[in-house]
Amino acid sequence: MKTLTWTLSLIASAILLSGSASAQCTRHFYNNSNYTFKVGILTGLCNNTAICTIRPHSTGTLVYFPLPGGTINISSRIAGGTFGISGCYIYHHGNTGAIAVNSPADGDVTTCGRSGWRCPAPR
Repeated sequence: MKTLTWTLSLIASAILLSGSASAQCTRHFYNNSNYTFKVGILTGLCNNTAICTIRPHSTGTLVYFPLPGGTINISSRIAGGTFGISGCYIYHHGNTGAIAVNSPADGDVTTCGRSGWRCPAPR
């Protein structure tokens, strides 16, 4: 009985993690600034790796996996922070400075440097 239960659990986990297109989501990091950003996702990918660099005035691809305990770490000379994630949502409290999380959609990140949003001086 234990073997059957274990086998069924393994099969169900494999289906959930690999077979469901809705189980993971793809979002973007829009770097509108003149600064380079480093992004690391504990339960996902940034440009197909765990840690990536997003150059000024470029866009990176963020993929979030449906695993518990996820975090995204964002750092640059003008902004930084570690945020919890759940699904395609980035948790934050208050002002996030030179970045906007969940903008324009949940899981997206946008930086200063566009539409009148001036970037702060480097730290």
